[in-house]
Amino acid sequence: MLKQDVIETSGSLQVCAGFKCGSEAAIHAIRKIFEAVDSDGVLLIDASNAFNSPNRSAALHNLRILCSTLATFAINTYREPTRYFITGGKEIQLAEGTTQDDPMAMVLYTVSPQSLIICLNLFSTAR
Repeated sequence: MLKQDVIETSGSLQVCAGFKCGSEAAIHAIRKIFEAVDSDGVLLIDASNAFNSPNRSAALHNLRILCSTLATFAINTYREPTRYFITGGKEIQLAEGTTQDDPMAMVLYTVSPQSLIICLNLFSTAR
């Protein structure tokens, strides 16, 4: 229902936000940049365990500013640590990232670095 809001929030700077084959296009673009003679360098990002990495308070803050239509739901879902129950009756609490199998996980993962992406994009175009 709010897919278009997420796409508009992330624009063309985030390949995981509703674009078909966005990741594949990004890989081809980076390969082309890497092979260019005038390239200064390429940034390699390890996305392993990426959904557990974003800082929740920063992600919720960014969501409140960049995509307010989803903010209330995300804040109600992620303002408190997530409780995980493990064998033996013990419990651990996850206070960062998103919860496994949560449909909001991709949205939070998409929007949380958006402010950084915008700043880096402004910096690179100012050079």
